[in-house]
Amino acid sequence: MSIEIFLPVLLSALVVMIGWPIVHSYNLRRDIEANRRELRVKYLLETYRQLEINANRNEAESLPIVQRAFEAAVSDIQLLGSSEQIEALLEYLEKFQNNTSMGIEPVLNLLREELRDELGLEKVSKLIHQFRFNK
Repeated sequence: MSIEIFLPVLLSALVVMIGWPIVHSYNLRRDIEANRRELRVKYLLETYRQLEINANRNEAESLPIVQRAFEAAVSDIQLLGSSEQIEALLEYLEKFQNNTSMGIEPVLNLLREELRDELGLEKVSKLIHQFRFNK
């Protein structure tokens, strides 16, 4: 076999042998990051919804299933939330336990901010308002 044929084939083989692991490693990292981001968005959205559905309701309006969803959201924030979210949640829980007036809106705002950031949406500075039908 002549050198004119052998050298390009050898170089092509070397490029593939060296390049494949690098590209594979990059793709693997990218996929892991995409999965992590997808899980984060699901967590934020579900937690936000669970807190919001119970926000500004009195105990008579709150169904047991809604209360359990709220408790799950509290656990999720303590497990997966940022330190700022956890601090806001703990402040809310302390005031709630002491029957001091404080809404869950600060926690909801933090969750909303992070969720919008993860999704690449613009920042919103308006406060969150819950709409409730009166019986």
